[in-house]
Amino acid sequence: MKNSLFRYVCLVVSLLICSFADAQQKANYKLAEKFRLLEQNPIIKYSTEVKPTFINGTDCFYYSFTTREGKKYYYVNPKKKEKRLLFDTAELLSKIAVYTKKAYSSADPYLSFTFMKDNETIRIDFDRGLYTYNIHTKALKQLNEKTILWK
Repeated sequence: MKNSLFRYVCLVVSLLICSFADAQQKANYKLAEKFRLLEQNPIIKYSTEVKPTFINGTDCFYYSFTTREGKKYYYVNPKKKEKRLLFDTAELLSKIAVYTKKAYSSADPYLSFTFMKDNETIRIDFDRGLYTYNIHTKALKQLNEKTILWK
């Protein structure tokens, strides 16, 4: 009798353990998707550091800083103790939109630019077009193929 009672208790305990083990094996796909998206798009998407890019071997440099409004570029001249916005991204994109006839969002554009030898003019490569922008006069000009070949 004790032997059969022991077998019955062991059978019940093993069935309970198997049912609990089955419950633990169910995948939580919603939670897994949440962590996958968090890995692809990290929470820290705004700037936490400044990396200066020096302009043509001078003491002047610029750096970018990302905020909720988008990426902003700052110009720094240590001799004059000057720090200012290099260009207003929304204004620059609206000037480019005049040439391309497209609308651009200033929240997250990728601007590729280099300073020319006069340290006042930027050569911008954006949306398959080349432009020059003077940081003091804020004048934007589109470069055509003939202009690029002669410079």
